[in-house]
Amino acid sequence: DLVDDIRSSLYNEEVFVYTPKGKLVVLKDGATALDFAFEIHTEVGAKCIGAKVNNRLVPLSHKIKTGDIIECMTSPKQKPSEDWLKFVVTTKAKSRIKDYIKEANKSHVVMGRDMIEHRLKVLGISPLTLEVTNQLRAYFNAKDSNDLFYRFGKGYVQLDELKRWKSDREAHERKQEAKSIKEPLTDLKSITKELKKLHGDKKNADGILI
Repeated sequence: DLVDDIRSSLYNEEVFVYTPKGKLVVLKDGATALDFAFEIHTEVGAKCIGAKVNNRLVPLSHKIKTGDIIECMTSPKQKPSEDWLKFVVTTKAKSRIKDYIKEANKSHVVMGRDMIEHRLKVLGISPLTLEVTNQLRAYFNAKDSNDLFYRFGKGYVQLDELKRWKSDREAHERKQEAKSIKEPLTDLKSITKELKKLHGDKKNADGILI
């Protein structure tokens, strides 16, 4: 992806735009207001909620043209989104957005693990062993443990689902227990049947089958 971005940057036309103070900024053709924000400063891009192009409000995805005067609007509550990658075109913007998303995902993984550990402790299951983690991963169809923790941390799976998992797990254990009790009886019947095939039905002196 990086090589393709660099190659396209070399061969595509450029646009020449300005900050409100008259500073010249050169970007590749097709750049958006968000690309401009990241070119000004990484934090400006990450906190950008919109822009004014020639004193007119525009969305982040607005494509800028040569001669535009652009002013970025920011908010401390704004966070980079994966959707941004659908319309930014510069290598810098793409790279910074991916970095932010990667860091955010790490925090969701840590948060999700803590949330699961706490709820399982309340449910009487502690600690969060590898065996329990694998059971949860299989139950919720997660690719791996990080994917499992991420889903809970992000809120894609609610903590209340752990109570349902516990109930299903206990029901499965009871079923397995009942099965293990029945198996010896089944084996005994099988053995008796096989013995009869080998020796035939024999009666003792009192006429009772032996």
